[in-house]
Parts: sequence; C-alpha cells; structure tokens
Amino acid sequence: MLDTHDGIGIIDAGPSVTPRPEAPGPAFEAALAQMNRLMGTAPTPVPPDLPDLLSHDEMAAIFARAERLTGGHSAVASVVPAWASLPHQINATFFSVLGADPVAYLLARAVQFFLPGRPQIYYVGLFAGLDDTALFAQTGNGRDVNRHTYSPAEVAQALTSEITRAQLALVRLRSTHPAFEGDFSWSSPNRSSIELRWDAATASAVLRITTTVDAPGFQIVLTDAAGRVVLGTVASVAAWHPAD
Repeated sequence: MLDTHDGIGIIDAGPSVTPRPEAPGPAFEAALAQMNRLMGTAPTPVPPDLPDLLSHDEMAAIFARAERLTGGHSAVASVVPAWASLPHQINATFFSVLGADPVAYLLARAVQFFLPGRPQIYYVGLFAGLDDTALFAQTGNGRDVNRHTYSPAEVAQALTSEITRAQLALVRLRSTHPAFEGDFSWSSPNRSSIELRWDAATASAVLRITTTVDAPGFQIVLTDAAGRVVLGTVASVAAWHPAD
C-alpha cells in the first residue's frame, strides 16, 4: 500500500542500526517456538533487516521537505519517540506531503499499480484528501490528520475530481488490461528515471517515470489488439477506459 490509516513510515527504510521497539526478543522467539511445537510446523526464521534504503540525513531531509510542503503541520503532528532522534512516521496525508501536486501523486500511485502484487488504496488517498487539521486539534492524535470522516456530499464531490478519477482508471487498467497477465520487468536508465513494464503474448503496458525533484513526470504506453495508447497527463489517465 502507498498510504494507510497510520502515518507515512520513514524509519522502516532507514539505517538498520536505528533501534526498533518491534524487534523480536527472547519472549517472542519462545512463543513462536511453542506455537510451532503445538502445530507441528517447522520453525519460521525471522528475516534480517533489508539493506538500508535511506541514510539518517536523507530521512531528515524527507521530514524537512514534508514540513515545508504541509506548511509546518507535519512537524507538529508527528512525534519523536524516546528511542529515536527523528519522528517514527510523518503524520500527514500522502497528497499533503507531495504539496497537493496531482502529477507527483498520480506518478506514485501508478508505480504502486505497476508493481507485482495486489495494490490497495486507502480511502483518504483515493479522495486525495488533505490533512484534517481540525480533527487533529480536537483529538490531539497526530495520525488523525489522515483519518477524515467524509460526508456523503464530500464523497460525491471527490468522485468527480480528476485525481480520483485517474486513480480509479488505474484500478480499471490493472484489472482489465491483458498485459498484466504476462511477465513483469523493470529498468533504470539513470538516477532519475525508472521503467516498469508488463509483457504478454499480444499486449504490453509500460510506465516510464522521471523523479526529478520539483519536476516529476510519467508516461504510460499501452498496446493490445485495439492498438497503442499513450497517457502522459492526469487528465488523459482519468479519461481512460478499456476498449470495447
């Protein structure tokens, strides 16, 4: 998932030396061993940490950028736990930390839908919700900025927005295009571009993205029996429907 009802996890991709309170300890290992004995199953090893994706300085830069793009609110709503020097999560909606930039947001969502697996969309993300600062002020829970309760009128309005319709089009694309029944591959021509693609016998779906800061971009190229389609804007994705 790209976003959830909790904050946006950053420390999960940080240095492996960062202490994590959820690290399994002796009590967990003993309970796991007992469960395996009772069920007659083989022990399940706890996998090691993945290689570090972000340095401490990169994590700090992400928090600083989020603070700037949310007008300082993410720093107020996010909490620095006693066992860390940075917040555990960014308490903000994903759309908010991207500065409500529809291109950057749809790019991130397109990556999610082009990766293997079963993509899911959190409801606030689907509606491109911004931080619910009023709810946070009421409860004092930083995560509540991303837990807005939508009225029927707000839902109806959100469903007419271009960014929501574009995300629903990605759902249709992933669910119906024959390319996604084929094989997945990816490449990265340089540090600021990535290509994700699916190839089947008579169809292909390619996502090309550029991740240049403040100048993101994407292009989706679809081929099947109906021909070739290129989608390079939020509006063109929002208007996409499978061929009859």
